[in-house]
Amino acid sequence: MIKILFVCHGNICRSPMAEYMMKDMVRYRQLEEQFYIESAGVASDNVGMEMQEGAKNKLRSVGVPYDNHRTARRMTREDYAGFDYVICMDENNKRELYNLIGGDPEKKIHLLLDFTEREEKNIPDPWFTNDFDDTYDDMLVGISGLLKALREQDGALSRENPAAAPALHTEPGRVSAPRTEPGRAPAPRSLDKMAGCR
Repeated sequence: MIKILFVCHGNICRSPMAEYMMKDMVRYRQLEEQFYIESAGVASDNVGMEMQEGAKNKLRSVGVPYDNHRTARRMTREDYAGFDYVICMDENNKRELYNLIGGDPEKKIHLLLDFTEREEKNIPDPWFTNDFDDTYDDMLVGISGLLKALREQDGALSRENPAAAPALHTEPGRVSAPRTEPGRAPAPRSLDKMAGCR
């Protein structure tokens, strides 16, 4: 099982959106048994708060299911040890993660847009921009690129059902609730060469 943690500043906008978008995408491809996906923040400002309404509204508008009762949490060093990939939204998140963890000794930390050909690698925080449409579009491109990179690296992920793999933005929603039980994490893997982030 591949364990992915999406991280943003406060875990109420970008990272929970990415979490539910990725869960939706892997379910469509019947790969959900091969993934465990969560999100967290690098700051403690919003711990215990629900996902921001703008984020909920955007996910609802495209048919991506989410847990209406989830609350924000802060990433811990234990998370770094337990997840295979830590995917953040901008350079500020990345710097804060480095400060929290003391660097990136296992080469797990990546920017989401590292998995795209875009020159701009930062996803603006919609808490400030109030533009959840652009945030969604940026993350959709990044998550698609991340899944593609993982599939190219892991041959097992290529054994999906082609008939059950429409793009997230063309066939939204209509899936069951997300799984809540984590699986056993494999040995950490590096996406550095594919992401081109180091």
